[in-house]
Amino acid sequence: MEIGIIKGTLCVPTLVAMAITDARTHKILPGYWLYLLAVGVGIRLCEDSLWPEGIVGGISLFLPLALAFYITKGRMLGGGDVKLMAAAGILLGTVQGLVALLIAAVLALMVNLPKQMGKKRHGEAFAFGPYLAVGIGVCLVVGEQVEKIL
Repeated sequence: MEIGIIKGTLCVPTLVAMAITDARTHKILPGYWLYLLAVGVGIRLCEDSLWPEGIVGGISLFLPLALAFYITKGRMLGGGDVKLMAAAGILLGTVQGLVALLIAAVLALMVNLPKQMGKKRHGEAFAFGPYLAVGIGVCLVVGEQVEKIL
């Protein structure tokens, strides 16, 4: 069985549950990102050659998002978003993790920017987790093909 199918089968239901929870509560519970981290580590353990990619992926997604969290004091994105993307970096690797983040950011802008237009109060918080879940899910399902194109 292909690794992508295994990752998708193990992770997509968790991503759906996490997206629903975050949309309702604006919190990404630790169990969600810890589960994705465990799957990522497990897959990396099964394939020794994938360890460097997983480590670099986790760090390359964690550091800039953690910096953004620190600079904005959590107003731009939450700590759960940062931890989720670090786990996604280990699970997906650097390229697919960055593509997942890009998909999430574009979707969030497309959905939330029109809502903000015409409002006097800008910068109202919205749950970023559902968009991250979509980006990660897309990369789990078709990420290897996207990586070949890039």
